[in-house]
Amino acid sequence: LDMPPAKRRSKTGSSRAPKRANTTSAAISTAGVAGAAAASPASFTNQLLCDVRRRLTGLDPPHTLRGYTDERSVLTAMLTASIVRGESNSALVIGGRGSGKSTIVTAALTEAAKADGAAERGHRVVRLNGLAHADDGTALRELARQVQVELPSGDDGGPAESDPAGGAASEGGPARVSTGELVQALLAALKAGSKEKSQCLVVILDEFDLFAHNGKQSLLYTLLDTAQAGLTPLAVVGLTCRYDAEDLLEKRVLSRFSRRKFYLSKPLDFDEYSLAFREALSPSPQVAASFSDESKEWDAKVEAFSTSAAVIRELRLLYDTNGRDFRALLQLAMTAVMHVSASDAAPSAAALYAAAVKQRADSKTNIILSLSILEVCLIIALNNLSVDRPDEPINFEIAYKGYSDMLVEARASSVEQYGKPYSKAVSYKAFEHLADLELVKFSPGSSGTPPTFRVVHLMIEPEQITDALKRYPSLPTHMRSWLRQR
Repeated sequence: LDMPPAKRRSKTGSSRAPKRANTTSAAISTAGVAGAAAASPASFTNQLLCDVRRRLTGLDPPHTLRGYTDERSVLTAMLTASIVRGESNSALVIGGRGSGKSTIVTAALTEAAKADGAAERGHRVVRLNGLAHADDGTALRELARQVQVELPSGDDGGPAESDPAGGAASEGGPARVSTGELVQALLAALKAGSKEKSQCLVVILDEFDLFAHNGKQSLLYTLLDTAQAGLTPLAVVGLTCRYDAEDLLEKRVLSRFSRRKFYLSKPLDFDEYSLAFREALSPSPQVAASFSDESKEWDAKVEAFSTSAAVIRELRLLYDTNGRDFRALLQLAMTAVMHVSASDAAPSAAALYAAAVKQRADSKTNIILSLSILEVCLIIALNNLSVDRPDEPINFEIAYKGYSDMLVEARASSVEQYGKPYSKAVSYKAFEHLADLELVKFSPGSSGTPPTFRVVHLMIEPEQITDALKRYPSLPTHMRSWLRQR
């Protein structure tokens, strides 16, 4: 790590020939693709769709990052100090799923790499994931592989067969080194450089809390101890969705952590949320520079599309239900461009609505669509009782009486012909089916309580029932008016 890039590339000659062969073949392949592109240039629509889809799927970072400005600036300053001035730091980025932890770290790392003096010194990024590297032995070997540290003699860098933490191998196999020997080898390699000349090593630990569950937390201790020593530039950034991740650390590890934490809990407001949706569909500056007139025309179409009443209604509904998960917005934006083609180069509000309905499809709502009329009537009766008597317990006997009263009132107030209520035995069978589907839940009662008198709770919201009744096939019209809202 303490060598200049040129010397590091030319240190060993054994691996130069294969790399040259791969580079040559890649160059030939690239030249062939470039020749094909030159022979048949891609249209603006194809280049636009390729550019937008790469950004929506996470292959390319967004060209405009919104939200968490203060957190991003502080994280950028920390990484800049490590890359440019050789300081060692550690930090923890905490936020829910889809809150933008990885995106913010990537953006901060990109900005830090553009700082004055960053290119001359250079840096290397190591990414580890707690889901993939489930134990200290696997994580330490992966770290050694990415930083190109030679492992102790007898370790091939692969997973151990008998001891996943790095113990001895199976009978007849080569001797494996222990996790402690791996730690010593990595510590020696990480501390071999100098603060003034060595490249900065940036280690990003995704699912940080899973690393804290590993045995003796050897990986975390190795990294944080090296960062605290300050002999070589090292930045450790952990990403986690657990707010108590710091409490999982052992004392020796916690004492070496800098306690620098970034909380990503505040969602964007709706104006920024809708603006982020619009920018997700816009072309990148490179595509806009190559096709200026076409890009302006496309931006006008996106502006009209994103400000239409139907699209704003769907964005508002997605924001209210899942506004903290930015990936849901990108998934919705992806459906808007999936139906764009050269012949119809404009996003469709109808396609967006159909995709939004599928995206927010609720499992319990879909279950209601498969129920019988009797089961739907019992759900409506339970909902009405919950609305009228929110603080009183409800059991099957009360629900059956409510179901019977609904039919009696309907027969008295309408000229339509209504059948008689189902018997109590048949209705209880339907009630048990609802319990098996977990649409209603029985409270644990005393051993002597009859089954029909056990307290039950409805596990569905009125909005879910309303949505299901609107889509229920062949549902009598008058039944939709029976449902009462809170």
